[in-house]
Amino acid sequence: MKIPVTFTRDSNGIRQLFKMLDFMEQNSLFIHPLHSLAERVGIVLESGRCPCNINRKECPCPESLMEIKKKGHCHCAIFFSRKGMEDFYSNERSQD
Repeated sequence: MKIPVTFTRDSNGIRQLFKMLDFMEQNSLFIHPLHSLAERVGIVLESGRCPCNINRKECPCPESLMEIKKKGHCHCAIFFSRKGMEDFYSNERSQD
């Protein structure tokens, strides 16, 4: 994956990138199939918190794992489980 130049200069961007990568690896998760991890890191950095809920102070937020278990993805649709990815692609194919 090619990381945008802005991430190499911004230690917050690097920290957020690795925080999200570690979270994905530890929980066997995937990033939204239509967006890059770099895009999602940028969204989190712009908001300064969880991008979907102003009451959640960080991303990944503690609530995300419960949401992923229930729906196959977190509320923001940044992180997906394997089942969530399969469902996403099934829905995409059925809409074609």
